[in-house]
Amino acid sequence: MWVIPSEYSDAEPDPLRNFAESIVEEMNSKHAEDVHRIYSIYVESDFQATDVKMIWVDRLGFDLHVHSGEGTFAARIPFAREVSDEKGVKSSFNMMSHHAWEVEKSYAAPEFEKVELLKKVR
Repeated sequence: MWVIPSEYSDAEPDPLRNFAESIVEEMNSKHAEDVHRIYSIYVESDFQATDVKMIWVDRLGFDLHVHSGEGTFAARIPFAREVSDEKGVKSSFNMMSHHAWEVEKSYAAPEFEKVELLKKVR
């Protein structure tokens, strides 16, 4: 969707912009198992992922690249609520990770609608 120049100049930058890269790096290096678990529970897909990497995070959610024998795909997973700082991101991610673990172990039922896997990246 195109925006007019005044809408662009009046827009407020995402509050996570200054530390999004460090969050992504931390999630992929220290919480890779949780990233993969969240993908497997929150994303509707017909294939087994060999690798899942978080590629970006913003106030509304995060983007993943999902690697499989079929190629690399993108997925966007929203947070349950908008976050405004690093603590909010980590809290939301931990909540999602814990819930995904409970669903995986059949301790809880999914309380969300799965997102669809997006287009093939490469």
